Amino acid sequence: AGMRLFNMHIGDLQPVDTPLKLGDLRGNRFEVVLRKVEGAEESDVAAACASLKTRGFINYFGLQRFGSSSVPTHSIGIAILKSDWERVTHLIMCPRDGEKFEAEKARRHWVDTKNPKSTLDMLPGWMCNER
Repeated sequence: AGMRLFNMHIGDLQPVDTPLKLGDLRGNRFEVVLRKVEGAEESDVAAACASLKTRGFINYFGLQRFGSSSVPTHSIGIAILKSDWERVTHLIMCPRDGEKFEAEKARRHWVDTKNPKSTLDMLPGWMCNER
Protein backbone atom coordinates (compact mmCIF):
# COMPACT_ATOMS: atom_id res chain seq x y z
CA ALA A 1 0.00 0.00 0.00
CA GLY A 2 1.07 3.58 -0.45
CA MET A 3 -0.12 7.11 0.03
CA ARG A 4 0.42 10.50 -1.57
CA LEU A 5 1.11 13.70 0.40
CA PHE A 6 1.93 17.08 -1.12
CA ASN A 7 3.62 15.75 -4.28
CA MET A 8 5.32 13.00 -2.29
CA HIS A 9 4.65 9.29 -2.68
CA ILE A 10 5.24 6.96 0.26
CA GLY A 11 4.96 3.26 -0.48
CA ASP A 12 5.67 -0.25 0.70
CA LEU A 13 3.99 0.35 4.07
CA GLN A 14 3.21 -2.66 6.23
CA PRO A 15 2.36 -3.34 9.87
CA VAL A 16 4.97 -5.09 12.03
CA ASP A 17 4.87 -6.82 15.41
CA THR A 18 7.90 -5.10 16.98
CA PRO A 19 8.47 -1.38 17.60
CA LEU A 20 11.43 0.46 16.09
CA LYS A 21 14.58 0.83 18.20
CA LEU A 22 17.47 3.28 17.87
CA GLY A 23 19.59 2.17 14.93
CA ASP A 24 16.84 0.20 13.16
CA LEU A 25 16.56 2.84 10.47
CA ARG A 26 20.29 2.99 9.77
CA GLY A 27 20.74 2.52 6.07
CA ASN A 28 17.41 4.00 4.99
CA ARG A 29 17.36 4.63 1.28
CA PHE A 30 15.55 7.49 -0.40
CA GLU A 31 15.18 8.45 -4.03
CA VAL A 32 15.62 12.18 -4.57
CA VAL A 33 14.57 13.73 -7.88
CA LEU A 34 15.91 17.17 -8.81
CA ARG A 35 14.00 19.20 -11.37
CA LYS A 36 14.58 22.69 -12.77
CA VAL A 37 17.83 23.25 -10.87
CA GLU A 38 19.00 26.82 -11.42
CA GLY A 39 22.03 28.81 -10.35
CA ALA A 40 24.54 25.96 -10.35
CA GLU A 41 26.87 24.47 -12.92
CA GLU A 42 26.01 20.94 -14.04
CA SER A 43 29.43 19.75 -12.84
CA ASP A 44 28.75 21.16 -9.34
CA VAL A 45 25.41 19.37 -9.17
CA ALA A 46 27.05 16.14 -10.40
CA ALA A 47 29.80 16.45 -7.75
CA ALA A 48 27.25 17.09 -4.99
CA CYS A 49 25.17 14.08 -6.10
CA ALA A 50 28.28 11.88 -6.18
CA SER A 51 29.18 12.96 -2.64
CA LEU A 52 25.63 12.30 -1.46
CA LYS A 53 25.71 8.86 -3.06
CA THR A 54 28.99 7.81 -1.45
CA ARG A 55 28.76 9.62 1.90
CA GLY A 56 25.05 10.14 2.52
CA PHE A 57 24.02 12.75 5.07
CA ILE A 58 22.55 13.19 8.54
CA ASN A 59 19.39 15.28 8.70
CA TYR A 60 20.13 17.94 11.32
CA PHE A 61 17.57 20.34 9.91
CA GLY A 62 14.30 19.17 11.45
CA LEU A 63 13.27 20.05 14.98
CA GLN A 64 12.34 16.42 15.65
CA ARG A 65 15.64 14.80 14.62
CA PHE A 66 17.19 12.32 17.07
CA GLY A 67 14.50 12.67 19.72
CA SER A 68 14.82 15.01 22.65
CA SER A 69 18.19 16.55 23.25
CA SER A 70 19.67 19.42 25.18
CA VAL A 71 21.00 20.73 21.85
CA PRO A 72 18.27 21.80 19.43
CA THR A 73 19.29 19.97 16.26
CA HIS A 74 17.98 22.73 14.05
CA SER A 75 20.80 24.85 15.54
CA ILE A 76 23.24 22.29 14.20
CA GLY A 77 21.55 22.58 10.80
CA ILE A 78 21.93 26.37 10.84
CA ALA A 79 25.63 26.06 11.70
CA ILE A 80 26.09 23.57 8.83
CA LEU A 81 24.44 25.99 6.40
CA LYS A 82 26.83 28.69 7.60
CA SER A 83 29.81 26.29 7.24
CA ASP A 84 30.63 27.02 10.89
CA TRP A 85 32.20 23.59 11.49
CA GLU A 86 33.67 24.54 14.86
CA ARG A 87 30.18 25.41 16.12
CA VAL A 88 28.71 22.25 14.55
CA THR A 89 31.27 20.14 16.39
CA HIS A 90 30.76 22.05 19.64
CA LEU A 91 26.97 21.62 19.48
CA ILE A 92 27.27 17.89 18.83
CA MET A 93 30.04 17.21 21.36
CA CYS A 94 29.37 19.65 24.20
CA PRO A 95 28.77 18.06 27.63
CA ARG A 96 25.13 17.55 28.63
CA ASP A 97 23.48 17.19 32.00
CA GLY A 98 22.24 13.77 33.03
CA GLU A 99 24.15 11.64 30.52
CA LYS A 100 25.62 8.24 31.25
CA PHE A 101 29.18 8.21 32.62
CA GLU A 102 30.72 6.92 29.35
CA ALA A 103 29.12 9.72 27.33
CA GLU A 104 30.10 12.36 29.87
CA LYS A 105 33.69 11.09 29.92
CA ALA A 106 34.00 11.13 26.10
CA ARG A 107 32.49 14.61 25.82
CA ARG A 108 34.74 15.97 28.57
CA HIS A 109 37.73 14.42 26.78
CA TRP A 110 36.72 16.23 23.59
CA VAL A 111 36.42 19.56 25.40
CA ASP A 112 39.83 19.07 27.05
CA THR A 113 41.78 17.75 24.05
CA LYS A 114 39.88 18.54 20.82
CA ASN A 115 41.39 15.24 19.61
CA PRO A 116 38.90 13.59 17.24
CA LYS A 117 40.64 10.19 17.07
CA SER A 118 40.99 9.62 20.80
CA THR A 119 37.49 10.99 21.42
CA LEU A 120 36.05 8.66 18.79
CA ASP A 121 37.82 5.75 20.46
CA MET A 122 36.11 6.68 23.75
CA LEU A 123 32.59 7.12 22.35
CA PRO A 124 30.29 4.24 23.25
CA GLY A 125 28.79 2.45 20.25
CA TRP A 126 25.29 3.63 21.14
CA MET A 127 26.33 7.27 20.56
CA CYS A 128 25.40 7.00 16.86
CA ASN A 129 24.87 10.71 16.20
CA GLU A 130 28.27 11.74 17.57
CA ARG A 131 30.05 9.05 15.58
